[in-house]
Amino acid sequence: MGTVSGQQLVEAVERVSVAASTDPSVPTLGSVLFEGFDSTIALVATDRYRLARRELKWSPGFVSGRVDFLIPAGSLREPIRQLSSASSVTIVSGADSGGRELIGFEGPECRFALPMGTGQFPDYQSLIPTSSNTRVVVNSSELMQALQLFPSDKYGISLAFQGMTVTISSNTNESRIRKVPCKVNGPEMKFSCNS
Repeated sequence: MGTVSGQQLVEAVERVSVAASTDPSVPTLGSVLFEGFDSTIALVATDRYRLARRELKWSPGFVSGRVDFLIPAGSLREPIRQLSSASSVTIVSGADSGGRELIGFEGPECRFALPMGTGQFPDYQSLIPTSSNTRVVVNSSELMQALQLFPSDKYGISLAFQGMTVTISSNTNESRIRKVPCKVNGPEMKFSCNS
């Protein structure tokens, strides 16, 4: 199918797989979707409430078209770490003697195969806006530092982008508020999310 950097693949799996569902009643959402096309492969996971997507450069083993496959997040996280020092990892598809479809990962010193997930991953692209009337510029390290003050808030946090400030507040404790300087171009905006 194609080749990708081992370190980048491991980082992408670690960042994306946390958004995969742990609900056994929706096994498709417990998987990481791999979408390979042209010179890019994207890893995607969602649990219906959050979505994570990471794109990597890759060298596809095909001339045109695309390849999509699912791998259960729980079976992917541990073995993929063995490839972190590999300069390149080749991703291949195949089947075992019982006909079960497998995805193989081959590095210079390690290789393994994992069973493909089943089902149809939701059309997440239709949920992502293609344009926006608001653009926010904020220092990412200042924002991350402020967000760390809201660890695992059960009911999430709200972010309000107004003028020259993003205000972060707890949805349960109104006294916990942090402000970070930013620049908002366009209409003010507010949203809530898990912390």
